[in-house]
Amino acid sequence: MRDAFFKIYPEKDNIEKIELNIEYARVTWNNLLYHCYQPIYDKYCDLSRKERAKAVRKYLSSIEYTEVKELRKRLNKIKRTDIDEKEWTRDCDSQIFPQTLRILKKAFDNYLKNPKHFKVPKFKSRKSIRYSGRYQTTNACRLVNECTFKLNKVSNKIPIYQHYPSDGRLYKVNIKKKPDETYWASLVYEQSEHTVRREKTGKSVGIDLNVSGGNYITLSDGHIYSMPFEEIKRIENKIERENRKLSKKYEQWRKEVAIIENDNKKALIPAHIPKLEERSNYQKNRLKKAKLQEHLNNIKKDSIRKICSQIANDYDIVAMEDLNVSGMIKNSN
Repeated sequence: MRDAFFKIYPEKDNIEKIELNIEYARVTWNNLLYHCYQPIYDKYCDLSRKERAKAVRKYLSSIEYTEVKELRKRLNKIKRTDIDEKEWTRDCDSQIFPQTLRILKKAFDNYLKNPKHFKVPKFKSRKSIRYSGRYQTTNACRLVNECTFKLNKVSNKIPIYQHYPSDGRLYKVNIKKKPDETYWASLVYEQSEHTVRREKTGKSVGIDLNVSGGNYITLSDGHIYSMPFEEIKRIENKIERENRKLSKKYEQWRKEVAIIENDNKKALIPAHIPKLEERSNYQKNRLKKAKLQEHLNNIKKDSIRKICSQIANDYDIVAMEDLNVSGMIKNSN
């Protein structure tokens, strides 16, 4: 298996179809979870809908390991006919249901294997896919040529720029929408053998991670690799500036909404209450912040991948300490 991540450029009509598939994946996830958690919902059948949802969330936060194991078995009995689907789902990809079921089973298995690291699967709200989301499919997705990509129920010709073409068979596709309003496709290929072969150097090295100083990685033979901390700090300052602007515009929107709601109580014809999505200035700042955050993530990923590739090419054996790096970063003292 080989995974490749590419940017796609769908048209406006295709974007609506992709977002519809993302919404269908979210609804399918929630329906499967509701069917799985049905015994828990039956305990609070006397409560209202909101109170029952709060009670279920509170119950799941302290659920026992053995009970999760029994709930996981219910997924093996679920069929597509057991889920009530609406008419608009007919225009969506038919492979989203089996793929979402497989991902949900994997989420339960991860929790059962390591409950300290993973959490019990939870429901996804509509807010979670407002600016970003994803879905997985295997149905009639293929590459027409090096610059065109076919995606079922979306379009037969979606522009795509492949930097690393593969000779393997296309196995499955993950479509992802990012907060900066860009769309990406993760293509998983089946290959008979590895395409990259590295010559053996006969060298071995140990790695020491430095979480507080300026050096990112120090090797046992004296080589030092560092991240572009100055560039990262400069972009982080810009993100903080945009956050302050966003918070001010958000508070201004809340004040306007409160004034309109008070006036509507006395008015015969209530005025329209603007939503946050309708505030163009807020959305411009949100998009600008999302692009800066994506740029920051790309800088970190690019630096880490270059360092890892260089170490993998220069050494055959790499040893490092089994440390809780995330905990060391939180408590640098």
